[in-house]
Amino acid sequence: MVTKKQNYHHGDLRQALTQAALSVLKEEGITKISLRSIARKAGVSQAAPYSHFPDKNALLVEVAAEGFETFHKALREPSPKSAQQADLKGYLFKLGIAYVRFALENKPLFQLMFGDALSDIPKSERYMQEGQAAYAVIEKAVQRVSTDPGAPLAAWSVVHGLATLMVDGKIPVTKDLEQQVIDVLKFQSFVKG
Repeated sequence: MVTKKQNYHHGDLRQALTQAALSVLKEEGITKISLRSIARKAGVSQAAPYSHFPDKNALLVEVAAEGFETFHKALREPSPKSAQQADLKGYLFKLGIAYVRFALENKPLFQLMFGDALSDIPKSERYMQEGQAAYAVIEKAVQRVSTDPGAPLAAWSVVHGLATLMVDGKIPVTKDLEQQVIDVLKFQSFVKG
């Protein structure tokens, strides 16, 4: 049973459970996540997670939403302050590098966010908002260098495909990851010239 002291200790039990799930995901993989294992990791009763998550799937959606929030922040970091301050094509390369680096540094989370585990599960509003916010960074960046309406989706497809192939071990990651990403992105018509 969760005592008042335990609730107070965690402050935000929902966040503590989400962080515990992120930890288990990173250390042991998605197959080891259960509400029971997360309760144990968070130091609360087995019943405590049910006050915030009706089932494991709801917890996984929240973990993925947390991942998209972190991903969104990682994509915003290389953003130029203004169009005059930076070479926009160079910014696209930095954005692609940030995308691939996030995927490689957070493989199990990236696979949860974009893989099949959540494909048939209803998504939360937060999940949808955070995913859209991350995509919007790419969309706005590409729209600054191309008026082609298909360019943002093409850019996302290329960088996501590269990241997924690397995460899945289908292509090797070279010592110069940045140049590897740039070389792939250079083939896109919206960054040529």
